[in-house]
Amino acid sequence: FRQQEENHIMENIKEEIKKTEKIAVSSEQKQAEATVKTQKTIPPTPEQQKQFEAFFKDLEINYEKDKETGLYIIDNYVVNFSNIEKHRKFMQNNNITEDDLFKYIQEIKGNADFEGTKLTSLGNLKEIGGNANFENSPITDLGNLEKIGGNANFRHSPITSLCNLEKIGGDAEFEFSRITSLGKLKVIGGDA
Repeated sequence: FRQQEENHIMENIKEEIKKTEKIAVSSEQKQAEATVKTQKTIPPTPEQQKQFEAFFKDLEINYEKDKETGLYIIDNYVVNFSNIEKHRKFMQNNNITEDDLFKYIQEIKGNADFEGTKLTSLGNLKEIGGNANFENSPITDLGNLEKIGGNANFRHSPITSLCNLEKIGGDAEFEFSRITSLGKLKVIGGDA
């Protein structure tokens, strides 16, 4: 009889833990959704357009504008030791920030390496077609990002929530990351 009573108590405890876990996960998801800042899709002004396109040309970034939204689609976004000084000098001389720029980029077709950036939010960026490296970047907000086609590296990143991100096509590196909420993530195509 005592064994049955202990089993019953253990089952009740397990059920309470499951309920608590569900509430915690639901609460985290709601909090992540509430903190997502949905940027308005307004195309850049003619002056901004001139600055951004000069920036793309200066850093040899191929670009096009989406006909519907007026936002930019670029091939790659990589800030590294070979172009970081040129990148920062252009931004400083033209009084623009990467956060300003990313309000008007909706897609990166290839790879995105944010390690050397000063960017804090991905703004209206919805898709990165290739790999995404957030390691040691100052980015805290993934903005409207929904898809990463390749691998995603979040090591040593201040990002805590994946917010609107639904799919990572390749591997996802979370070791030494601060991720506490997977947000809307449904698919990781590789290892995690």
